[in-house]
Amino acid sequence: MSAQEVNVAFEKLVIFQCLDNQLESAKDYAHWLVCNMEVAWRGRLLQGLLG
Repeated sequence: MSAQEVNVAFEKLVIFQCLDNQLESAKDYAHWLVCNMEVAWRGRLLQGLLG
């Protein structure tokens, strides 16, 4: 995983932690997650979400 990919994953984790519980925010995050499955399924993003 490149440094840029790690930075993107961390940025998305911060966004996830700061979601405003609005449907549109959840849709945007889910769309990013689906579009970036390679980053997510390498485990780093999912490990962060599962804590």
